[in-house]
Amino acid sequence: MDQRDCVYVIGAGFSAGLGFPLTSDLLVRLWDRIDKRLRKRLKRVIRFHHPEFDPKRFTTFPDVEQLLSELQVNEQLFGASRQYGGKFTKVQLQNLQTDLLLQVATWFHEISKDVFSGEPTVDWLEKFRRQVIRQNASIVSFNWDLILDQLLFGDAIDGASYGFKRGESGGPSLLKPHGSLNWFEEDVGRRLKRDRRVRVFRKGSDAVFAFRRFRAPVLRQERITPLIVPPVYLKNFEKPVFRKLWRNCVALLSQAREVVFLGYSLPLADLHARFIMRCGFRGPSDRRPIQTTERTNARGAANVVIVNPDWGAARRISAIVGSEHKCSWVSTSVSDWIQSRPDQ
Repeated sequence: MDQRDCVYVIGAGFSAGLGFPLTSDLLVRLWDRIDKRLRKRLKRVIRFHHPEFDPKRFTTFPDVEQLLSELQVNEQLFGASRQYGGKFTKVQLQNLQTDLLLQVATWFHEISKDVFSGEPTVDWLEKFRRQVIRQNASIVSFNWDLILDQLLFGDAIDGASYGFKRGESGGPSLLKPHGSLNWFEEDVGRRLKRDRRVRVFRKGSDAVFAFRRFRAPVLRQERITPLIVPPVYLKNFEKPVFRKLWRNCVALLSQAREVVFLGYSLPLADLHARFIMRCGFRGPSDRRPIQTTERTNARGAANVVIVNPDWGAARRISAIVGSEHKCSWVSTSVSDWIQSRPDQ
């Protein structure tokens, strides 16, 4: 990874200011948008895990991360929990999970379209773009949406945009360790039109293509699933592309002079992110990229800023960062903080 003085870590609180849901309210806000047939199937499964579930009472909705984790357990123990076959099959359960994620992806594409349909672009978002470019900063985003992709790169996306290789002309980079709505594995990516795709990652037989258009591609009326990591308690990062991304995240965090958390909560259940953050913020005398070919001098303590009105989130991040680094908390929304910054 290129060395960056400033790294932004983006979470759902950043996108919430643009109309995207948080994990806690996603299912409630999505429910009436779901296809009726899918909603009927989903209702039956939710009630199995949560007998008190009533779509008319928002307090009975489970967190989407909890629900998808329960469906994952259901799938893993499907055979062991049934003595006899029934009308509901394991394939139907798998399809239910996929259909739910595709509904979320479709909704996110619609929100993204609304963000950029007005002129001018949202003031604070445009100001953030100028700030990132001026600082030549890197962004680590745990969001799937394509707001920052479109804002920073337009249709000029390539492997350097996502931090998979060094950019010839420099410029910001956007790392997305939970995947992206415009990423597709090779079997799907190669079916996209040549002028609308770009290969952003390759290792051996594994490749990832990015769709240059900021919408969901349609292949012969077939709905295709993007390369995203579902929000479950125990996430799977075995694919080479994610191992590369996490390695690059550690390298960025270990070298940055300033790290700014914008709307990121570092959930207790996200053990992978907590581990990688701790690796990046280990003792100041050891802060350097891992497994690099060139020896790099340690950068020392970093200046860490946490922008989040949630005190619990600020406390969790501060604990992971450690007392070796200067850590400050700004109890305000991301948009207000960005608007308050001087535009040099």
